Amino acid sequence: MPDQKRVTLPPMAAKIKSQGSIKGKIKTKGSIRGMKRASFFPMGGVGLPTLTRKKSQSNAGQDDDLKMFSNRPSVFDQMKGIFDRDITSLPTAKDLGRLISRVQLVKRLQGQGETVHIPSRMPSTVNLEGSESAEVSGIVNMINILLNYFEEEAVASSLIEKLKNMVEEKSGEQTARLVQEMIMLIGPESRTAAVLKCINQSIVLQGTYEMKNTLTRTVQTKDVRTEDGWQIAITLAEFVQVKHTRKEHCSELAKHEPHNCWDIEWEVRLTFDRDMDDLTAAQLRITNLHLGNDMDSDTAEDIRLLFGNGKLIVG
Repeated sequence: MPDQKRVTLPPMAAKIKSQGSIKGKIKTKGSIRGMKRASFFPMGGVGLPTLTRKKSQSNAGQDDDLKMFSNRPSVFDQMKGIFDRDITSLPTAKDLGRLISRVQLVKRLQGQGETVHIPSRMPSTVNLEGSESAEVSGIVNMINILLNYFEEEAVASSLIEKLKNMVEEKSGEQTARLVQEMIMLIGPESRTAAVLKCINQSIVLQGTYEMKNTLTRTVQTKDVRTEDGWQIAITLAEFVQVKHTRKEHCSELAKHEPHNCWDIEWEVRLTFDRDMDDLTAAQLRITNLHLGNDMDSDTAEDIRLLFGNGKLIVG
């Protein structure tokens, strides 16, 4: 894969210009010619994403295609639908073990500065056995941090001690089963459990579905499977934010024109109030675009236009 450079041009409006196939070089999966996606910041469920186009004779037959976009729920509504579910109905218990190595927590408290924690790399606070002990230890570290953030000191200390005793007593059980019991111990309706709700594959699948039906309808991409191909950041401040960041790599050009390869990064960002009572905002956005140093200038320009120079609010 050629050396890549990071595009740092100013953000563009969320307008997609006449994107069919890119100079005939990329195998397309459809066209969003003449369409534009409205940028918006959904708050409290107000506002839906819209997709409009200029009326013309050339696109008079695309109404059905447009309905597919305009009738789909907003990113906010999709994320709220997940967050409002009971945690036991979500794949959190199943997913948390394999995702804990991708999680970092950032505590940003007034007068205390900023502290970054990577739970999977922190010293273990529990004595465990079994092949999944590292996963469980990381999950316990994360829950301890969340308990100390949300709860009064005495309550947090009591729950942390009970959590330690329970996990050590059941050492060797499968991670998914242990996570279920951890959730029951801290309380499935607790603020800590509300954060855990946001660490599961459903969040990213909704983002992927939205991407495949908007920007990447006209190009072929594949997930980057390296450790940094999916990162999860939890910010604990005067608000709480959970951010899933994914990387995708062009797949068609990688086979036929490797010098024209590019990568994108996109994220699903969920923002809550301090007590995790309300989802106040949810966004899907392109955050970075990496172009190969040897890309054809026309192809590079088309990719910049498609992905808003790597700074684009999708919904």
